[in-house]
Amino acid sequence: GTGPGTFGPLWNMYKPEGINLTPYWGANFLYGFGLMPTLFVTTGILGILTWIWFFFFYLKMGITALRKPEEGISRFFTVSSFFGSLFLWATSFLYVPNLTILTLAFFLTGIFLATSVLHGSPVKNVVFRGKKFSGFVAVVLSMILVIGTGMIGYTLLSRGASSMYFNQAVLYANRDADIGRSIESVNKAIGHADFDFYYRTNAELSLLQMNKLVEGKAVTEETGKLVSESLNNTLSLAELAIDRDQFNYQNPLGLGQIYDTLLAPPFSVPEAYEKAKTAYQSALVLAPHDPEIYLRLGKLEMEHNNLSGAKEYIQEALNEKNDYADAYFLSAKVAILENNLKQAIKDSEALAVLSQNNPGAYFQLGVLYYTAGDYQSAIKVLQEADRMVGGYANAKYFLGLAYAKLGNAEAAIQQFQGLKTTNPDNADLPTIIENIKNNRDPLYKISGAQARGEATVPPLTQ
Repeated sequence: GTGPGTFGPLWNMYKPEGINLTPYWGANFLYGFGLMPTLFVTTGILGILTWIWFFFFYLKMGITALRKPEEGISRFFTVSSFFGSLFLWATSFLYVPNLTILTLAFFLTGIFLATSVLHGSPVKNVVFRGKKFSGFVAVVLSMILVIGTGMIGYTLLSRGASSMYFNQAVLYANRDADIGRSIESVNKAIGHADFDFYYRTNAELSLLQMNKLVEGKAVTEETGKLVSESLNNTLSLAELAIDRDQFNYQNPLGLGQIYDTLLAPPFSVPEAYEKAKTAYQSALVLAPHDPEIYLRLGKLEMEHNNLSGAKEYIQEALNEKNDYADAYFLSAKVAILENNLKQAIKDSEALAVLSQNNPGAYFQLGVLYYTAGDYQSAIKVLQEADRMVGGYANAKYFLGLAYAKLGNAEAAIQQFQGLKTTNPDNADLPTIIENIKNNRDPLYKISGAQARGEATVPPLTQ
């Protein structure tokens, strides 16, 4: 077999067709439908034979014990522990029990074996006294067993402590927005359990901390030094995550996201493009059927002005998941950059169908309809966007423009009057209303929009 605990990487590598069309397309399954079937496929022939050997003698002892005529409290312990453990072992074939249930299964099995031996189940005694070599071997094996049990116990306690520190880190980050304390708690968790997930989380937190250093501030020499240190630490943590588990696609994906962030201002690191692409492609090798990785590559190529490469990756994402709303959104953005209005509308229509509760999708489609001169369709979808939000300012703005284009001055003025009430500081709205009343183009003398032939969106807030 591939080894215990390897179902997750295998799932990502060989994900079956059709899963991407279900709500579980992005789930990383660590087990199959049951614990035992998962152990069978990951431990191979030797593992299967071992479990068969265990269950064969376990059931044989159970049947033997049930046939015995004893009565009383001892009979109760034997029968109840056997049927209790049998039920728990049977459930492990049908679903994945938690640690408590699994421990209880072993505990009840131990009680059953003990009571069976007390009531006459055959036992083979091996005597080592007087046999130097076999006695020495028995002592060594006993010592190994005791030391190994202690080490396993210590490891489990350490993992419990690491889980406690990690939960603290989550609270500090989400509840208190204290990134510094969250990083400290994750470092404590790493001190108890060296998991790749902890390193990846710390890298993400360090990236957030680095963004806060430069957010809305002039970069001074001191700030630049702090950013440089934070950047080196972030990249080091992401690479450590990969070292800890080279078969988890999320580790190179996380590294790619960091380099992706470094492409944009204020960082604008030139070599970040190639490194991000290499990291994403490494993730793709480990999860070749994950549409999100193809989409990230497509976005990367679009930001690098390689629109043909972006379209290829977007198409790969749609080949894996043909109802992927984010892929249609990115495809529409690429079409807009290519001035391909027809394709942008087609992609935005698909996006609106797939994201029926997303007002932004309807707004984008409405603006594209307006740009194409299909004002009736623009009004229909912009009204839907406005209805979803309950006062979508930008949707109302284009809705008013579309009404004006169709000659419905009353409806157009109604939209802009409403915007004027909720956005009293906007200087363009009175001019637009006056233009409509005087049968002029609504955007006449508005920020140069008339000269450019564009419908600009003013800074509306409500």
